[in-house]
Amino acid sequence: MRLSSRELPAADASLDALGDDDRAALAHVWSLRAQAELGASDNFRVIAEALRELDAEPELQSLAARAIGDEEQHARLCHKLACLFAGRELPHPEAAAWRVPALVGAPPELRPTLHVIGQCLLNETTASVFLERCHAGARTAPVRFVLKALMADDIDHARIGWAHLASPRLSPERRREVAAWLPSLIRANSRTWGDHPPLPESPALDANGCPSLAETAVAVETALREMIVPGLRRFGFVIA
Repeated sequence: MRLSSRELPAADASLDALGDDDRAALAHVWSLRAQAELGASDNFRVIAEALRELDAEPELQSLAARAIGDEEQHARLCHKLACLFAGRELPHPEAAAWRVPALVGAPPELRPTLHVIGQCLLNETTASVFLERCHAGARTAPVRFVLKALMADDIDHARIGWAHLASPRLSPERRREVAAWLPSLIRANSRTWGDHPPLPESPALDANGCPSLAETAVAVETALREMIVPGLRRFGFVIA
């Protein structure tokens, strides 16, 4: 059984120690995360279709299909946390608005590969590092459980992008086209992570999986410097 399909552990006494403002802020952030996870589920429907169109390895197609359900489970867990902090049942989340990136100027036959790289290799790798940072600061059992469950799945989701990039089914010509697009894909991914609204300065938020915008920026930069750029270099892609 995947960790994300399990139920939250019981809340500990630290929940009762939170002030009303902190609880409201945490309920809001985790509600937004639930919406984002549902949006990611829709995103992976596009990724799964892209991999079918590319005739990618069956294992990658299977991982992408499973990721649709993974993200729905992530939304369920985030919503439960939001309700826990709110102290009441909140309305069921709706998927955050998401559109397939336009990729203006990219030839149609290249776009499926760019979607897979942008969402899986870049965004999910970044998400894994961000969740690791959240988990490092978290002190409450339900929050640590949810972060661990999300991180375990997102690592698998990131592997889809890395494996596709390494696939012999990606022709040398297609690899050259991908290389030309990587800088703009990286910039777009970084901008997306910088779009989050700033949080109030409160140790209670960091202790419940919600680091500051500055700490988020550090996690994004760390993912790029320590994982994405070295990984791309290993496959012959040099990012200036």
